[in-house]
Amino acid sequence: MPRACRGHPRLDAPSFSPPAFSPPAFSPPAFSPPAFSPPPFPPRLREREGWGWMAGTSPAMTVEL
Repeated sequence: MPRACRGHPRLDAPSFSPPAFSPPAFSPPAFSPPAFSPPPFPPRLREREGWGWMAGTSPAMTVEL
């Protein structure tokens, strides 16, 4: 046991690292849908920034605030 712990301390750390980063990776997608909701609501902003949905998200957030 001591030998494995001694030579596998680095492998253990990285092993737990990937799983920890996996959940956060799924978090962003959840926030994506809400970002697309605002643009559809304001048709005026959509017409102005019709050439780009992403661009309309920035102004939409500013207008809401």
